[in-house]
Amino acid sequence: MDSETHPYADVPLERRPNYKEWRTSRGDTEIRVVNWFSLTKFLGAAHLYLDGEEVDRSTALTVSPHTLLLTSGAVSVFFAGALSIKASILWNDEVLLRDELNLLDRIANKMMQ
Repeated sequence: MDSETHPYADVPLERRPNYKEWRTSRGDTEIRVVNWFSLTKFLGAAHLYLDGEEVDRSTALTVSPHTLLLTSGAVSVFFAGALSIKASILWNDEVLLRDELNLLDRIANKMMQ
């Protein structure tokens, strides 16, 4: 992927603000999703890695939970959450990983439909 140009570009992903990571696999394919954001600098990114290689990135700070944010081949990633980021990772239509949504998350999702 292209190099990043922002105040955190030289900071390792794991040390960026509000860093969160999800890992799962399907067959021999290792899937890793990373999200981080800074509200004070109003920036952040979501990254999709397949077998250690970054294959997609989004710098959207807000997204509807019904809108695909990251994708590559059969892998699709959606984000949701009212107070914390929740992820759903799908392989075609098979759910590989889905964070549990609390009541506030479900209400926010309904409002975004």
